[in-house]
Amino acid sequence: MKKSYSFFLFIIYLLTGIGTALLLLVCISWLTDMQLGSRESLLGASIGVGLLLGSVNFVIFHFFVQHLAKHFRSVLQQVREGDFSARTSLKSYDVIGELADDVNKAIELLEKTKTQIQCDDLTGLPNRQYLHEYFIKNRERTAPGKMAFLFFDLDKFKQINDRFGHDIGDQVLIEVGKRVQDSLEEGEALVRLSGDEFLLVSPLRNEGDIPQLANRLTRQFQKPFQIGQVRIPVNLSIGVSVYPNHGTELTELLKKADFAMYEAKNNHRHQYRLYREQMLKTSKLSNY
Repeated sequence: MKKSYSFFLFIIYLLTGIGTALLLLVCISWLTDMQLGSRESLLGASIGVGLLLGSVNFVIFHFFVQHLAKHFRSVLQQVREGDFSARTSLKSYDVIGELADDVNKAIELLEKTKTQIQCDDLTGLPNRQYLHEYFIKNRERTAPGKMAFLFFDLDKFKQINDRFGHDIGDQVLIEVGKRVQDSLEEGEALVRLSGDEFLLVSPLRNEGDIPQLANRLTRQFQKPFQIGQVRIPVNLSIGVSVYPNHGTELTELLKKADFAMYEAKNNHRHQYRLYREQMLKTSKLSNY
């Protein structure tokens, strides 16, 4: 059951005002030797003044608290919307300043925790949790625009692990992330999905830009990767789906880009394929 602390404070302010007025009346009576009739008439006036004084003080305090609450509520609303750069601007040496510092420290901790949760442990790239949030935000921003989902993995990556060991394989994944991330343009995001599977998401004006996107991604793999004393050539296969042409939900878009990627891998590696409905039909038939 919620309590109305404002009501309790209001009563306390009224009682404090009345108490102050009565104390003042007692002091005046003692100093001036006031007659009984005068005391009675002044008592009513003192109580009235005390009630008025308590009410005025409460209203001033209430508006001050409301102002502080509005400020903190605004900061927390920004945090709820995903803006972890929000901070309170209140600075003082009293309890309000301490509260503001505590709120800022809590937001900083949330920001670090969120970064850790949305970050891939190996490559440092964003992960699926980040992708989900990125998709929701950019779906709203780009409407009625489009987004291209370039789903790619490394051809014959298992052979790299088998030949050079998993430590070298992990370094290849890290270098792939760095190289592709350095080529990103404004608004694009690179995500490590799992294993050697990555996803490049890019705002898209029209589908005619897809070959250019795929070629820019492919160019990052023209040079072999230097891991210690070992030079390792790496190729990739890319599958592409487009929002909203191929779906409006993230799971559906990933699934269709994945189908397209395996189509590219099964035909000729080191190329891209744009999703077509026939790919899904073929996949369903192959399961029977």
